[in-house]
Amino acid sequence: MKLKVIIVFCLALVIFSTSGADRPLVQKAEVYEPMKIRSAAYHSLSEAEQSTIVGDWKQTEVKMFKWVEIPFKRQKEVSEDVKQVVFKTKYDALLGPIGIYVDPSTQLIIGYDLRD
Repeated sequence: MKLKVIIVFCLALVIFSTSGADRPLVQKAEVYEPMKIRSAAYHSLSEAEQSTIVGDWKQTEVKMFKWVEIPFKRQKEVSEDVKQVVFKTKYDALLGPIGIYVDPSTQLIIGYDLRD
């Protein structure tokens, strides 16, 4: 009877200790990936464009888009899912925000939103 309890305890210990082993790596990737996307988009802008950005560019939202939704494509299709970074500027009322599409696997700029 004691042997059965020890075996069950050991099995439970093994199951619980390995079930979340990869969890921190997934969380770390989710934290750092958006910053890489933002940085690639921001550094693709000219100094004049960078100077018009309102707020902290490091806090800009990164959204998921499909390749077919990009209005102005810079290169041929690279992947199904792409990331969009939208920078609010002091000229948004006149031209609209700056929208840049980035390939999440390479951080290359693959398209833009058209501004008025």
